[in-house]
Amino acid sequence: MANGQDGHKDNTNNFSPIVSKVENDYHFPDDLMEELYESFNGKIFKNITTPEEFKSIITHRSHIDYLSECSQKRMLMYKILHDLSLLLPEDIRATWFEDIAKECGYKVENINKKYKGSDSVTEEYRKKMEQIRHLFRKYSRT
Repeated sequence: MANGQDGHKDNTNNFSPIVSKVENDYHFPDDLMEELYESFNGKIFKNITTPEEFKSIITHRSHIDYLSECSQKRMLMYKILHDLSLLLPEDIRATWFEDIAKECGYKVENINKKYKGSDSVTEEYRKKMEQIRHLFRKYSRT
């Protein structure tokens, strides 16, 4: 193989898929996963190849793609990850949150401090935040 740059799918890139040592059952509503993918793929987070790949990333199953924000969309990503964490039972929430933060190259402390956004936001940003809030309200445990 010539220099290994033929685009073959292996795990020799800079990041390796994060999969918990103990396979936890992180369950999120399938409809929510589909809505997040359809609404925000390529808009808030960089293109993930399929809805199934997106769900694999979120549930810490084996995956090829990586979850990262689109340019200037970090706070919106923080909001999505924070709200996803609230859907999990408390006994597994922190572990999932730490793992997904690491997967994305974030610090949990930063997500917790900044997921509500900033005071100096655009109308487009406010609309996206409201869209995220509305989406998660449908699936909230409270």
